[in-house]
Amino acid sequence: KQNNSLKLEDMRLPEKQNSISLYFHIPFCTAKCGYCDFNSYALETLTEKNQVDHKNWASEYTDALIREMKNRVKTMQVEGRKVESVFFGGGTPSLIDGREIGKILQVIRNCFFITDDAEITVEVNPGTLGIEKLNHYKKAGINRISIGVQSFQDHILRKMARTHTGQDAIDTIKLCRDQGIKNISLDFVAGLPSQTQNDWQENLIRIADLSPEH
Repeated sequence: KQNNSLKLEDMRLPEKQNSISLYFHIPFCTAKCGYCDFNSYALETLTEKNQVDHKNWASEYTDALIREMKNRVKTMQVEGRKVESVFFGGGTPSLIDGREIGKILQVIRNCFFITDDAEITVEVNPGTLGIEKLNHYKKAGINRISIGVQSFQDHILRKMARTHTGQDAIDTIKLCRDQGIKNISLDFVAGLPSQTQNDWQENLIRIADLSPEH
């Protein structure tokens, strides 16, 4: 019987002179969207079931992520490798205090060599980002914000069980621009039930007006 399990020693990495990219997963959300197929959990549900500490969940997860990173660096022998991209995805990474993201990035710098032009991204959901958190991101070295807009139409967002509005998304984009973020990415979902071509065209027009970099 064929064994398809992947072992660490079987993983092929780029040659040592080539840069690598790093991805860090933050699996917590305010609510679990019905269309989402990613590994994510509604934080309130986890705290109600006493599966996470409602006060220290962020710092405990950060500490666990750092332990995992240090272990992988050792077992995969990648200490000191050049890194050209760091991405914090989810879930909703912007639920975590910006200082926790900074703590992770500091350990990344201790374990790897982040190139001067590296793209360092954090995913955020509209309504979960404020000036203080954004300033912590900038201080930590975040230089790209990926915003999960999904749609500008509130009736579509409600059907998707999203917790933000179209205006929340616009306010979040404006906040990032006002605070000097020069690299913004906007995520959208197309082909949703009851979504019309006019809805999609309206999204595209607004995207063009906002001029995101991606």
